[in-house]
Amino acid sequence: MSVSSSDDDNRTHFRTDERRREILSTIEADGRVSVSEIASRFDVSPVTIRSDLNYLAIQGKLKRVRGGAVLLDHMQEVADIVQRMTVNLERKVRIAELANTLVRDGDTIAVDSGSTTFEFVKTLENKSNLTIATYDLRVSNYVNTELPNAMLVMLGGAVRRGHGYCCGPLTTKMIDQLYFDKVFLGTNSFSSDQGFMTEGVQVGETKAALIRHSNISVMLMDSTKTHSYNFIKFADLNDFHYLVMDEDPDHEMQMLCANIGHAPKLMI
Repeated sequence: MSVSSSDDDNRTHFRTDERRREILSTIEADGRVSVSEIASRFDVSPVTIRSDLNYLAIQGKLKRVRGGAVLLDHMQEVADIVQRMTVNLERKVRIAELANTLVRDGDTIAVDSGSTTFEFVKTLENKSNLTIATYDLRVSNYVNTELPNAMLVMLGGAVRRGHGYCCGPLTTKMIDQLYFDKVFLGTNSFSSDQGFMTEGVQVGETKAALIRHSNISVMLMDSTKTHSYNFIKFADLNDFHYLVMDEDPDHEMQMLCANIGHAPKLMI
């Protein structure tokens, strides 16, 4: 049976996308990649890899250098951490206070990296005997210094440079050995066709692992994250039991939840 040219194109696009995801995964772990090394790994020409790196550089995912590529400088790669912590702060505090009502004394919870989840952790002073697992350095430092009644479990691994959190195979391997009552996650973006998305392959895999190893999954998302896209999908809407937001101005999330099976409970 003959294969149509459109089928060939689809397979080519799939291989290209897969190769580019692996390139980003490698550069996140090692800090840099070389054209010759990646070309050899994928058995493609250096010209093909240079094209991949140029494409990813245009997308703002890496910085091209002679012979390969490196991670973007921190100031180019993400907004300053202090600035990120204060953007839409009122929205994040509102979400954090709502999410606090889902936590019970004695819970074992996992907390994602991010400014909204950090605000959530700051509300937990009224809870007792918690076990809090996280791979975020700011969250872990806060729990260690400000929540003396909570046990801290650090989900270690390779620290993603300039971001302040661990991710990758070592982190997910540790998560695979644990199980949580509840997980509280953040997201970089949400769209009705792609679901929840984030900026890197390895952090996406880490978020997905937390969902798999939790009894109850909670998404904390401010309304500015909707109608937007990021690099990689890590979850669908029906992967969560609760969706906590500051507002739903067009009732879009309410309608989406009403039209899917196993929809999360919307908290606003």
